Amino acid sequence: MRPAHFFLNLLLRTLDVINPPVPATRLGRVVRALIERSYPVLASGFLSAGTQRFQDTWLDGPPMDRVDNKLVPTEFTEMWFPLDKTRDVMRELEAYYREGGYRHTGSFSCEIYCTPRSEFWLSPGFQQDVVKINLFWFAKNRGDPTTDFFPGIWQRLKPHGYRMHWGKLLSGDVAYLRRQYPRWDDFMTLRARMDPRQLFVSQYWRTQLEIAS
Repeated sequence: MRPAHFFLNLLLRTLDVINPPVPATRLGRVVRALIERSYPVLASGFLSAGTQRFQDTWLDGPPMDRVDNKLVPTEFTEMWFPLDKTRDVMRELEAYYREGGYRHTGSFSCEIYCTPRSEFWLSPGFQQDVVKINLFWFAKNRGDPTTDFFPGIWQRLKPHGYRMHWGKLLSGDVAYLRRQYPRWDDFMTLRARMDPRQLFVSQYWRTQLEIAS
């Protein structure tokens, strides 16, 4: 797998010029225009490869995202939507991509998959089956995904009522997220009772959950 990861590293570094932000120099913008024209041909080459078969040892094969994090460091944001909103979300995502081109799609990947409901109060799947939109950002890109890439899609898909994967990049809009969880206040009350001295609360989570210090 390492040769494939090395090749992917080089490819993503080359394609970075079509990601936001737009290059500041004239040469960079010219290179960007050239790569924008060649990218569909490159992508079609991968997509037209047909069915591929592979085999692996049992403990390595099942995970689909086993990558070398040094060669392919990746940052993610992931939004979870009620499953019955799938059609509307897909249409909105397609419209967003068509409107913005590579400024909106980027040069990496977008995963779409489903997860069954959960009874955990702050699970993004709390009491609803969900469809998940998982957006990738190659961490060696020039920009910052939290300011240059993800905010547009966070804002565009807000009307569809997403909850976010807590272990990935968050929008910082705590008021919006709070409205998506019927048991948010119950969780906060229980959390304060179980951990009154905040031994298990970092400054990051004080910010993301608006927990008073």
